[in-house]
Amino acid sequence: MENPLKKGAEPLKTMKNPLKKKALSILLTLVLLLSMLMPAVALANPPDSTIHPTTANFDKANQADVVVTMTLNGNTLEAIKLGVVALTEGTDYTEDGDTVTINKEYLAAQDVGQVVLTFDFSAGNDPTLTVTIIDTTPPGGGGGEPPG
Repeated sequence: MENPLKKGAEPLKTMKNPLKKKALSILLTLVLLLSMLMPAVALANPPDSTIHPTTANFDKANQADVVVTMTLNGNTLEAIKLGVVALTEGTDYTEDGDTVTINKEYLAAQDVGQVVLTFDFSAGNDPTLTVTIIDTTPPGGGGGEPPG
């Protein structure tokens, strides 16, 4: 193919060979389409979202919410799940921008041991938060009236 910048090159409008003109037209159309698709290709695989921390401790005797910071990387949080069961936003957790708060009431209702919560994002890998739940309540439950 002739370099169109080279002196004496035939402009597209004045090309006399219809096959050459059609081929160049198709090539220009393909270049235009590819240039429009490139941003979509870049967005098709956004980076994975991340959370921090990925582990936390929760004591039933000294309850506190667990706060997690998300780096969304262009994604959105779709759900938080314990196994296949989705937590209820507003009851079990709250989301405010890039911060998620797992409510202490939700965590207090879980059994002692490890709870693995999956942060389900709109794209990429779904990170997990492992919460180790303990109960340091003294035997007998503490509180109440002393014997006497």
